[in-house]
This record gives sequence, C-alpha cells and structure tokens, in this order.
Amino acid sequence: MLDLSQAISEIAEGLNRSMQVDDPSLENLKGTFESIRQSLSGKRGSDQIAYRQGDTGEIDILQILTYIAMLDLKKFPDRKSHPNALFGHPKIVLEAFKEDSKEQKNFEIIVPHLHDILVLTDEIQQFVALSFGRYKAKNTKKNNRSGSKENKKRPAYFSGGKIEGEVALGWLYPILAAFRANISPQAWSEGKFEWLMNPHELLKATHEEMARIVQQEHKDNNSKPAEVGRKEAAYRGCYGVVVLELAQRGLLTSLTA
Repeated sequence: MLDLSQAISEIAEGLNRSMQVDDPSLENLKGTFESIRQSLSGKRGSDQIAYRQGDTGEIDILQILTYIAMLDLKKFPDRKSHPNALFGHPKIVLEAFKEDSKEQKNFEIIVPHLHDILVLTDEIQQFVALSFGRYKAKNTKKNNRSGSKENKKRPAYFSGGKIEGEVALGWLYPILAAFRANISPQAWSEGKFEWLMNPHELLKATHEEMARIVQQEHKDNNSKPAEVGRKEAAYRGCYGVVVLELAQRGLLTSLTA
C-alpha cells in the first residue's frame, strides 16, 4: 500500500504527462492549504480562490498567501520593517507558508481571520479605485487604465458589491500592509490575532490619505504600479497614516509604534 507522500508523487507524475504541475498545485495535493479552505468554508467568495492549475477561481492562492504575509507581525513588527520585498516574489511567500506549518506559526495566527482580511482588501480596492478615477482625470498619460471602461464594475468577491476600476497589487499592498499597526502586539505575543480598532472603520478614516501616498509614488515612478509595490517609501508612508490615526484615538501602544 502506498503511503501518502508516495501517492502524491505518483499523482503529480501522472499529471505532468499532460501538463506542467506548478508548485501551488503540488502543495494543494499535499493538503498544505487545508487550513485556508476550512477558514473560508461557506463564506462569500470562497469559490473564487484558485488553489491549483485548472481551478476556475479568479484569485490565485499565492495572492492570498501574500495578503497574509503582509500582516505578519513577527517578521514586520513596526515602522522599521516593511514587507515591500515580498512584492513580485510569491514563491518566497509559499515557502514561508510551508515552513510556518512546521514550526513558525505566524501564518497560523492569521488564517482563522482570513475572510475578514479579504473583505478588507476588497474595501481597499473599492476606495482606491474611486480615488484613482479622480486622479486619472488629471493625468494625461494614456497608460493609466485604472478607470478605463473595460475595468469598470469588477466584482468584490468577498465584501460584495463592485470595484469601480482596476487596482494593481502595487497600489493595494502598501495600504493593506499598513494595517499591521492595527494588530494588537499583546494578543499576537499570546498567539492570538486581534485588531486594536475595527479595520473597516479605520479604513474609512485613513483611505484618502493613504491613496494620496500611493498616487504620489505612482506618479514618481512613471505610472508603473509594480514599482510602487516595491518601494519601501509607499509602505512606510501608509503605515505612518494608520499609526497616527490610532494614536489620535488613544489606541496606540509603545509596541505598535
């Protein structure tokens, strides 16, 4: 009788006869993403995640893993460290997730709250798309297509509703990563994930200023969204906005800053 690892190897070998099996597909066979499946089971948008080649979901599992990694409070605990180096390196994130399941347990703290984080990413995109639509009206460059007709009214799979334009990951990640400042460091040290304040309310209070920061980085880098996603300045600026808002509300701790 074959053991599990040998069976997986033979399945992958068989699949490779007709197509190349990528790393996420292999990890899916191993059950690496089972905690994510369980966390999202029955929740809005769960059917839109593509865990392997051939899945019909619109959102790749590597993108989901990067969302989680952006909020890793152990690796990126404060304003001195930001996850900009993760942009464009999804396989590094996949390896981190695999290692986490063995010993680190950083992703494990976040995964039970994944759907709320995915709702937050949708809301960020909804706000930023509207803001960039206004920015586009002032921008004469033709390659800025965030508000182009073909990108209007994309589904917000997790929050519901629509996203009124394309929002590149290079614009999304610095804003999402800023919400690390809203994670309770005390709870994290106890292996729990807790927000200091409701993240959706925090987003409403801070999205305009963070969008301006991302827009300025976008403008400074010749309208290349990927460059924004790699720039520490974009992450540092957005993080500072969230820290200031929390401080003004009396929610900031010395560990958060």
